[in-house]
Amino acid sequence: MPSPLVLFDLDNTLLDRVGAYRRGVQRFAADRGLDADAALAWFVDADRDGDATREEVFGLVRVRVDLADPVEDLVAAYRADAPRYFRLDEEVGRVLSALRREGWRIGIVTNGEAMQEAKIRRTGLAKLVDAWVVSGVAGVAKPDVR
Repeated sequence: MPSPLVLFDLDNTLLDRVGAYRRGVQRFAADRGLDADAALAWFVDADRDGDATREEVFGLVRVRVDLADPVEDLVAAYRADAPRYFRLDEEVGRVLSALRREGWRIGIVTNGEAMQEAKIRRTGLAKLVDAWVVSGVAGVAKPDVR
């Protein structure tokens, strides 16, 4: 009999995207001498709960705070830096470990770009799951059955 399989989404399921986003914005604001509370409000509004592209977010914020950096540079810096703000909640780790002990195969299916893989590795999720697929790497996005 094959092992049972469970598939999880990554952001705001296995990892707290909102908390990581807020930590990243606070660092961004501190590095540029911006008011952290105001920057957080601008970024959260521009982010539209993850529905906006990073280009849209940084394009809006760049104008709002009059940054000279090109949007492309801001986005590249964000993608390089963002994974460090993600943390694996202890309870998530316990649940995944318990599922594995019970014989479950565990996978992650997530939309996004290669940065998603960096988050999986950096947080330790890579050791707790059997496989993952990232839409931007695979060339197909959820909910497409492929």
